[in-house]
This record gives sequence, C-alpha cells and structure tokens, in this order.
Amino acid sequence: MSTPTTVSGVTRRSQAAAEDSLACKECRRRKANCDHKIPECSTCKRYKRHCLYDRLGKTPLTRRHLTEVEHRLSRAETILKRLFSDQEVSYLLDQERSGDVPVLPPVRNVSQTQTPRTASPAGASIHSPASSHQQQSITSQPQTSVQGSVGLEDPGSAWSFPTTDVEPDPTAALYPDGDEEFEWDEREQTGLAGGVAMAEDDEEGVRKVIDGMATLTVDAANYGYLGMASGASHLRSLWMESGNGPSWDSGAWNDRRRDLQDLLRRRTEGSTIASAVQTQTLVTRAMVDVFVDAFFVRYHPVFPILHEPTFRAQYDSRMARPGQSIWLVLVNIVAALGAFVTNPSSSDETSLSIFRTAKRYLAVNALETGNLTLVQAFGMAAMFLQKINKPNTGYNYGGVAIRMAIGLGLHKEFGSQHMSPFKQELRRRIWWSLCVLDVGATITYSRPLIWPQIGVDAALPSNIREEDIMVNSPVTPAEVDTATVNTYLRVQSSYHLQTMPIYNRLISNPPPLPEELLTLDSTIVENWLSQVPHYFQDSSGSSLEDRFALPHGINCWRYRNLRIVIFRPLLVKWALQDGLEETLTWHEQEATNRCLRAARESIASIQNFWKSRPQTRLTAFYVLYFLFQAALIPIHCLRSKSQSRLAPEWRDQVTATLEVVESMIGLNQSASKCRDVIMSLCGSLLHKVDDEFVNYQQAFNFEPTMDATAWMLGTAPTLINENLWAGSLDNTSADLSFSTWEGDWNI
Repeated sequence: MSTPTTVSGVTRRSQAAAEDSLACKECRRRKANCDHKIPECSTCKRYKRHCLYDRLGKTPLTRRHLTEVEHRLSRAETILKRLFSDQEVSYLLDQERSGDVPVLPPVRNVSQTQTPRTASPAGASIHSPASSHQQQSITSQPQTSVQGSVGLEDPGSAWSFPTTDVEPDPTAALYPDGDEEFEWDEREQTGLAGGVAMAEDDEEGVRKVIDGMATLTVDAANYGYLGMASGASHLRSLWMESGNGPSWDSGAWNDRRRDLQDLLRRRTEGSTIASAVQTQTLVTRAMVDVFVDAFFVRYHPVFPILHEPTFRAQYDSRMARPGQSIWLVLVNIVAALGAFVTNPSSSDETSLSIFRTAKRYLAVNALETGNLTLVQAFGMAAMFLQKINKPNTGYNYGGVAIRMAIGLGLHKEFGSQHMSPFKQELRRRIWWSLCVLDVGATITYSRPLIWPQIGVDAALPSNIREEDIMVNSPVTPAEVDTATVNTYLRVQSSYHLQTMPIYNRLISNPPPLPEELLTLDSTIVENWLSQVPHYFQDSSGSSLEDRFALPHGINCWRYRNLRIVIFRPLLVKWALQDGLEETLTWHEQEATNRCLRAARESIASIQNFWKSRPQTRLTAFYVLYFLFQAALIPIHCLRSKSQSRLAPEWRDQVTATLEVVESMIGLNQSASKCRDVIMSLCGSLLHKVDDEFVNYQQAFNFEPTMDATAWMLGTAPTLINENLWAGSLDNTSADLSFSTWEGDWNI
C-alpha cells in the first residue's frame, strides 16, 4: 500500500522541481511563487523587480514525462484555438522563434449567450421556425470556460498587428485604432456629392465618405459601427490585400486607404437626364400631388406601412385627419419619399427641403406622445434617411419607431373582440413593416439585433387586397391567392423571423464551424423557401405586375445575400489556398460552392430584372446594393485565382455587373463609385477592358433604357416629359411658397 504513496510523492516532487526550473531568476532566488508569465511574471511586476528567465535546460527523457508533455501540449493547443485565430498563433510562434518577446493579443470571450426563441405569429400561414428545441439543437454550442484566465477582454476587442513584415490579419482593417471612436456626425452640413455623403477631411487629409449601403466606407472610425457581416468589411479586407499593394507597414496601409478614398470622392459623371427640380427652392401643392402619387406607385409596395385608401381620403379632406402637427409630419415625409423616387438626378434638394419641413414639426417633445401616425412617421423617416446616405441617423429613427410601437402594444394580438378588423390589420401592417425595416438595416450594418425575439404574438397581415378593407369594414375580407401589397411584408417578415438565429450565430464568438453553417442553411433557409407562396417564388417573377417586381426581386436577392455572408469567410480561405485546395475539408468545399452559387445566381437574377423591368431610382438603390455585394465574390476569386478553370465564368459575372452598374449612374451616382472600385480591383484581369476610362457603351454594347418618366408609366395623372415637368414648377400652377403650402388644406 506504500508504493503508490511513494510514487505519488516522487511525482509531486518532480513536478515541483520542474515548475521551479521554469521560474524566473528573482523568484527562484527569493523562493517565491512564480507564475511564469512573459515578459515578466506577476510577482516581479507587482514589486517592480527586474524579471529574467534562464533558457530551458535539459528535461528528463522518460516515457512518463513525455506523455505528460504531450497531454499538456494538446490541451494548450485546444485552448489557443478557442482564443486566437490560426494566424495569430503563427505570429506568436514566429516571434518566439526569432528570439523576440511576443506581445499577446487580447483573448476572445468564449462564452456564448443562448439565442432567444422566436415567437410564432398567431394565425400566420407562413410560420416561424419549427420549434425552439430544434433551433437550439442546431444553433447552440457547448459553453467553454477557461479556469484561471486573467484579463479576458470584451467580445468586441480587436488586436492590431505590430508593424512587421508578416502580413496582418485582413480583419485588422475592420476595426478602429485604439485612440479612435465609432462616433459619427451626419448633420446636413455633410451634404451630398456624387451619390454619397461627404463629410469633413480627417486628420490625415482623407475625405470621409458615408453611404446608405454601408459598403463604400474605408475606415472603421467615425462612421458608426459596421461589423464583420457588412459589405464594408469585405470591401476593406479585399482592398487591403497584400496581393494588390506593397509590404505591410503603416505607410503602405494608409496609402491603400487613400487610394480607395480618392476613388470614392471623385466627381461623378453628371446625370444623363436633366431635371429642372434640381435648382428649385419652391414646392407647390401641384408638385406635392405628384410626389404623393409617386410614393404610392413606387415606394409603397416595398414599405406598405400606410393604408393607401385611408391616407388619400385624409389627404383630400374626405376623412378626419390626426392632430395637425402629426399629420403634417406624415404627409411631408410621404412627399419627401415621393420626391426622392421622382427625381432621377444626383440632386436631392427638393426631397431634403420637404424633409426639413417634416422635422420642424417633429420636435423633441414629440417623444412625449405615442400614436400610430407618429410610429408611421418615424419609420418612414428612417427609410428616407437611409436612402439619402444617412444610415446612422435612419437607424436611430427606426429605433424610436420600434420603441413607440412596443409602447402601443403593436407586438401583441388582441383579437377582433377588442378592435375593428381595419385597426387590427393596420396595427399588424405597421408592426411587420418595422420588422422588415429594422432587421434589414441591422444586418446591413452588421450590428446586434434589437428586434424583440420573445414576447411577440402579433399575427402577420392578411394577404388581402388593400382596397378591400376600409375603416368601417365589419369583417376582414377573405385572403386571395395572388400577390398583394401585404405579400412581400408577410414573406419577408417570415424570412427575418426564421433566419435571426443564423445571423445571431454569425456575429457571435466563437464563430460557427463550417458544419454548423451548412446545417443552418440547409434547415432554416430551405425550410423558409418551401413556405414561400407559389405566386411569389423565384420562378414567378416574370408573371408579376411591375409594382410587385421590386419587392419580389428583393425577396429573391436577400436570402442569397445571406448565403454569401454566411459562407464568405470560407470562400476567402479557399481563394487564398494557392493550389492547396485539397487541404480543405468536405464541409469547407461545400460552403465555398454555396457561396459561389449564391453570387452567380444573384448577378444573373439582377441583370435580368434590370433589363426587363422599369428602372427607377428606388430600384437602382436596391439593385446596386445586392449586386455589388454579390460581385465582390467573383472579384475576390479572380484576383486570387486568375488561372482557375472557373476564371472565364467569374469574368462574365464581373462584366455583367459592370454593364448594369454603368447603366444606372443617372439614377444612383454611387454606381460610378462602385464601378471605379471594381475596375481598380480587377479591371486588368477582364481582358476586354483595358482601364477604368474605357468607353463602357462600346465595351458592353449596352443601351440604357431609362426614361425620365418611367416611374409614372401607366399610373395616375403624370408629367410626361421634362418640359411639362419644368412647367409645373411655374408659380402660376399654385402660388404657394414651400413654407406655407400646407395651408392650402384649410387645416
């Protein structure tokens, strides 16, 4: 019985001796406890001693000792892989091998919050994910705790590589330096130039650019937080690649940054379609009538937060209006959005002027009240601000709308015994319009979701024709088996509800493994696709009316964009393999294929849509956003694998993208920025295009189909050409200055 004790005692003594041999000189001399930290142990640091270590001597070559070392090494590698990326570990090893003392990056917080359960809308035919238990089995991962860890950083902590010849982690470009902030200022002195908001120069003399797509930004600081899933993150990492620039030092980094900013701040080509409204400071009642018509023709199907028959009755004084100031806020924002979709040029002065009037009535004390009209106004203001490249301001307005909506109980279903069918449907429509607005914007900017994921039981709006339900309707009309203004709202809300767990995992630490990503895509996304009604599926696009074409297109492009975001990191890894693709696992290869397929399908779908449907300013905004995100995939591949057998297909995709982008410059002048970026990244690899000053109409043999009045074809009374439009601005049509035009309604 004594032998085990003796062996155990010997083992403990040998372990103690081994530990003592690793201690620093000061701790050994003073016989103090040493924690072996590098570059100095905690004891020496505490008492301000000079901490020095001896080089390791010989270790006993016994089987017991070697087995113990192997186990310790295995555990250490497991912990390191949880806390640091492979590149960070390689950097530390290289520094140690060269004799330098490595500086440890902040470790990641490896704890993970369980994703809340998503509530199912009551009575919805398009339902939420199957069950919370099934979701948990798909998305949850084992909790990992590190005992005895010191100095754990927040999940958002980032480590900037020291200046070295080693190429830095591409994600280093996504975070601000330690002394910079995410503060932003989008007040109107920033103005608009070339389709993007131009702010003041920064301390290095680089002009800052802000865009509503959260893509055309170079720096992480002073723009608001844009996370890893945003378009800006991919563009910045792609632009900062060493394959297109000099060695990695601070000077080279700043040079690349300046190059991209120079591209983005170039003066763009003037609109090919002149508009007299550019120089007008006077808005008449006749103009507002046109703007209201334009809003309901072009914008309303994408964001049906209003009930058109009710609004028009109030607008024409056939129905009582809400309080005077609240009504003026709402009608001005409707007119501002209508002016935005009406004017195809780069000037937004008319829509901005109208929006300023809305803000005059939207004082801070408006937050001391709560009603449906105010929720609608804040939600529509958020939409407008995003479209004029004020993403953070719009994000704030949308947050106010959600808080007020929850305060009004729009997230709850109260039943027909408590309110009229019309009020019930209106509340549902407002609530789920805010869902599409907020979740879409949050994912675009790659920020944590604030949309409530528990405690919501509001049903999706019924798939009924808008004109079939009125304020005095005794019952809810029967649903129809065709597309309505509510169809897009129902399908997109269901999409967001079901895919929230995927997005939550994408922005969580530790990041999901390829196996988990494939499971999430195959179960959640495919399950949602199976629920899309037949009249709104991908294949039904050609049979839809023009007013439903853009909502249908967004529906098709959004889920593919999610797949691109899901699998993009794995595609980047594949693109950087440089002939070592066989080292990828099957799951990594499948994820890469799905990313390539989603990008290819998106580009083809968008190109077909753009050539076959009316081209308006609103369609140009959404088309450019989804198209540019998709095009960055073949661009990335072409730059890394220009000799691949797939290179011709990638060139065709980039060429198709340039064809569409070039043709929309008159509608969205951010398009010229995107074109210049694409040409700078891979123009030399397209063969058919020599440089960025190419004549695109000759290169692509493309004839723009945009007409100055295409937004009005086949709709309400309109201005049929530029001369008539200019004539309508004459003061004889209605002698009212903008500041007093609302008085014409005898309010």
